[in-house]
Amino acid sequence: MAIGQEYFNFAPQSKKRIVMAVTRLQRKDRKNKARAVNRKVIMKQRTRKPEIKRVDVEAIKQEFAAKKAGQTSQTEPSAEA
Repeated sequence: MAIGQEYFNFAPQSKKRIVMAVTRLQRKDRKNKARAVNRKVIMKQRTRKPEIKRVDVEAIKQEFAAKKAGQTSQTEPSAEA
């Protein structure tokens, strides 16, 4: 061996680096994609605005008045009998 060669012998380390954990990288990729999708869903939920419907208040009041009049007219004949 030449002087200082033991400091620059990279062959054993480079052979170890060839073997990679492919399954771990695939798992990490799936996790990252799932996180991105979840983040998008959360943002959509937070920015969602409810649909505002126009309501005719007077028509609703008339409905309640008609129901109330119908209930009182049904109870009145039974009170007379």
